[in-house]
Amino acid sequence: MLRKITVRQTTAGFGVGMRWRSHPSRWGRVILVVALMLLPWLFVQAMPSAQWWQGFQEQEALQTSATAPFTLPANAEERVFRWWPDILIAAQQTKVPPILIAAIMLHESGGVPNAGSPAGAYGLMQIIPSTAQSLPGWYPGARANPGENLILGAELLAENKQATGNWLLATAAYYGGTGFVTPRVSYDAPWSVAAPALAVVPCPGGLGFAACDAANAGLTMTGYVDQVVATMRHVATWQMELALPSSLPNFFPTVASTPGVASDSLVGELDALLEEAGAALAA
Repeated sequence: MLRKITVRQTTAGFGVGMRWRSHPSRWGRVILVVALMLLPWLFVQAMPSAQWWQGFQEQEALQTSATAPFTLPANAEERVFRWWPDILIAAQQTKVPPILIAAIMLHESGGVPNAGSPAGAYGLMQIIPSTAQSLPGWYPGARANPGENLILGAELLAENKQATGNWLLATAAYYGGTGFVTPRVSYDAPWSVAAPALAVVPCPGGLGFAACDAANAGLTMTGYVDQVVATMRHVATWQMELALPSSLPNFFPTVASTPGVASDSLVGELDALLEEAGAALAA
């Protein structure tokens, strides 16, 4: 009798085991699938801060990014003429070249004073609230005033210049922030050296990179600076057409004037700006 009971218990136990192995429960299958899906993520997270994967993902996205084209608005000359007195005031207060302020204004807002963005940027220079509040000329409502908005943008450029060393690096920082510029290039690096290092979209690495890259249309910091320089070349040709002042404040007293070009013209100012930044003076 004892032997019979033992056999039954052993058989029952074996039978239960076989049924469990042959027919996993629904929850068991779900847990198994989820575990298999999480394995790649756990592998990445196990690396030091996942830096290798994030860096790889960033580079991969950059390789497939195309610099967004920029076209001047049809009324760009009229916009510069409209805001030129305010641009000169901002330049005089901040010592930022007026041609640079005008070009960034056109690039950021097209010269439309109430332009806005989903990120909260506003006005001629597309200043976001948190940035505006850190600038010397900020006060409640300053962003909504076109002249004050120009001053805020110029103040940001001046701060960027102090942090980076030249105006082209300051322009890159206007788009990407100094936190994306200074870790990649040395202070006052010539643009010929800085351009390859800044050929990145100013987006944090990681899983959100693709969405950020798409929101910025794949525009790198180098691409942004190149576009602004191209816009400055357009603005420089409008000085006579728009009857702009024939003489401008001299922000480059230590830079030799380009032969055949008046140093106090917009063309001279552009050439001096590029020469100071170690960029080619290509026409």
